[in-house]
Amino acid sequence: MPEIIKSNGDTPITKIISGRNLKFALKNKLIEEAEEVACSKTRKNLLEELADTYQALFDLTEECGFSINDLTKEVNRKFKEKGGFRNGVFLIEVT
Repeated sequence: MPEIIKSNGDTPITKIISGRNLKFALKNKLIEEAEEVACSKTRKNLLEELADTYQALFDLTEECGFSINDLTKEVNRKFKEKGGFRNGVFLIEVT
């Protein structure tokens, strides 16, 4: 991204983040991108924001020492155990 900004004649300001700070920053980035998904107005913008969300999730997954394969296995395990959201069923509360 900084190279794209430079090619447009602008100056990007960046910093290198590592360790716990990187994990914290990636968690915040994931939240930011999810909020942008929620605010998407067009189909094209929705796909772009979903891609950004996926990238943040991918990077956080790897930074935490997991592989995408680990994540996929966990998604499948939880889906088999608890189901998903595809049919529009959301748990509101348990009494």
